Amino acid sequence: RQPDYRLWPDPSAISTVIGFFTNLATVREVSGLTQREVSTRSAGRISTGTISKLVNGDTLPTTWTSTAAYLSACGVPDDQIQLWHGAWQELRRNAPAAQQRTATPGGSTAEAGKARRRLSALWRGRGH
Repeated sequence: RQPDYRLWPDPSAISTVIGFFTNLATVREVSGLTQREVSTRSAGRISTGTISKLVNGDTLPTTWTSTAAYLSACGVPDDQIQLWHGAWQELRRNAPAAQQRTATPGGSTAEAGKARRRLSALWRGRGH
């Protein structure tokens, strides 16, 4: 098996819930796959609706299973998936339930989505 030299987002740099979701969205973009392709590659473990919730959510997933399936289907290597798991655990551990919702200046999920799209556009513009 060939090593994967893609420039995956670094999960160890994630310190916020919005950062978690933004980087999950970037993973799919780096993979070059559509949501449908990711769902197909997951062998039915995650639907396109679940994928949309993972990349556009405002609350950390309560279980790790869907996130792991998503990352694997996108082609993220197992050692990096373990780093993602650590980031997810750290966010779950450090954010009280009331703060696990994404805090944005306007408190709007739509604004959080706009911020993620702007960050993704910046990421793509850097040639990643």
